[in-house]
Amino acid sequence: MRCAALGVGYAICLIDVYMGMYYNTIIGWAVYYLVASLWAVRTQLPWTSCDNEWNTPACAPVTDPRAPPNSTTPAKEFFERNVLELHKSNGLDNMGPIKPSLALCVFGVFVLVYFSLWKGVRSAGKVVWVTALAPYVVLLILLARGVTLPGATEGIRYYLTPEWHKLYNSKVWIDAASQIFFSLGPGFGTLLALSSYNKFNNNCYRDAIVTSSINCLTSFLAGFVIFSVLGYMAHVQNKSIEEVGLEGPGLVFIVYPEAIATMSGSVFWAIIFFLMLITLGLDSTFGGLEAVTTALCDEYPRALGRHRELFVAVLLLFIYICALPTTTYENARQRAFVDSLISYSHCIFVYLRCKRGRSLNKRRALSARVRGAACIIHAPARTASRVSRGGMYLVDLLNVFGPGLAILFVVFAEAAGVCWVYGVRRFSADVCTMLGRRPGCFWRACWSYIRRDRVGVSHRLCPLSGFHGVHMWPDYDKKVLDMVVRFLDILEPDFGHVLCRPVFLLVLFVFSVLAHEEMLVGEYQYPDWSIRVGWLLTATTVSCIPVYALYKLCITPGTCLNRMKTITRPEETSIPPADSALCTL
Repeated sequence: MRCAALGVGYAICLIDVYMGMYYNTIIGWAVYYLVASLWAVRTQLPWTSCDNEWNTPACAPVTDPRAPPNSTTPAKEFFERNVLELHKSNGLDNMGPIKPSLALCVFGVFVLVYFSLWKGVRSAGKVVWVTALAPYVVLLILLARGVTLPGATEGIRYYLTPEWHKLYNSKVWIDAASQIFFSLGPGFGTLLALSSYNKFNNNCYRDAIVTSSINCLTSFLAGFVIFSVLGYMAHVQNKSIEEVGLEGPGLVFIVYPEAIATMSGSVFWAIIFFLMLITLGLDSTFGGLEAVTTALCDEYPRALGRHRELFVAVLLLFIYICALPTTTYENARQRAFVDSLISYSHCIFVYLRCKRGRSLNKRRALSARVRGAACIIHAPARTASRVSRGGMYLVDLLNVFGPGLAILFVVFAEAAGVCWVYGVRRFSADVCTMLGRRPGCFWRACWSYIRRDRVGVSHRLCPLSGFHGVHMWPDYDKKVLDMVVRFLDILEPDFGHVLCRPVFLLVLFVFSVLAHEEMLVGEYQYPDWSIRVGWLLTATTVSCIPVYALYKLCITPGTCLNRMKTITRPEETSIPPADSALCTL
């Protein structure tokens, strides 16, 4: 469905770019830890003791029973004072100079990503065999080690004990929705991009069930790995699990390294743990950036599709330049970053425009190319020379205002586009064309309105689908649908007469906007200008959808009513594509 919903695709591309600006930085932290672990093969891990140059007098080992209540652990000081060097920063306003070692780690991550994506699925498909399967081997090894630790039983019991009162907290639902979107990737375009390479008659129903099941079971398995170690740390420190556990990066880069440091063979466990983190991170970033490259190469096959290797290189270079000042090392002043980013973008535009040289003579075109290339080469150096430590604050800011808030609205737009505009009847017919059978009644009920009338159960499409008052499927099993409605009544007696999946997602988005301050972890008080910049990032993503719809409405000929019908009408496509350029990608 091209029509006015193409803005959803552009919004997804922006979300993936924003995520690449900070997600690859987190992978860079894991690379830094891996290098530190490999360097300590013949000694001990650097976050084991308090005898390092970055430690403070308040540092005390976790196994020290005489440690004062306000003491800090070696692992926490290693992460905050050695890796991030937060003590040299006073916040987003002024955060000091660059740290080359972290910049090199992040650059190494981008190099790995490039050589995994430059040939498309031909290269990424081979790499995924390693990045997708290796974490399962490491998870099983860590699980086998974790369950044998003292206190692991208490941690697992805490993990499996539900706390029903937390369901009344909207943040729990927001976190759950964001987690499933991040892990399964429905709002990041990953599934759409990778499935576009499948054969037309591929069993998409089986793939959807298998992928969703494996994703949820993997998260369930990882919970045992994490909470067995949390139980062990609570046993060692003689604390409750609530006092030991941390949210966000602290769990991965502070609590778990602390536990590893107290084990025998700690260097080995540290190496395989951070290798697992790196492979997991690379697997996720492959999917997001592949969605961007696939979408733009398919949309512009002649301009980008035929030069995929160059396009991927320019895209990753742009994201890396943005990642240096905005995620890992923010400028001493935010304005300096904006100036350098605008300068860099202008250089890219000048170089690519003048490279064609169609409207210039050869001498002017050659001169413009040289100036544009020199500008591209020196722009990263100018930007990096002004960037600084303290990017942890921007990692949190980008995590919330980049994909964190916008992803819920984008998924709502996707669901609304299918349920309300394209129509469940058309969607089911498409699935039937591919598989030879329509989706089951349960799935069609989930996609549609479920209405309960006085005379019984009736079923209608959403109002905007164009089939008012028409029964969707004559062979629809009313008994099964009635059982579904009764089940919903059991869950919530006052549920009402209407259930619609897009509306539920919209409600989650509204609650996430209202609770955005709770999503910013840590004690740091973000300045007002940074919150405004964050809302600007969210607005650039969300606005893609209505702005493109308005653009299509303006350029479409005819009356206003005819324009609305035209831009909401699905575009017919041929299989294979009629455009020969698409067939050669």
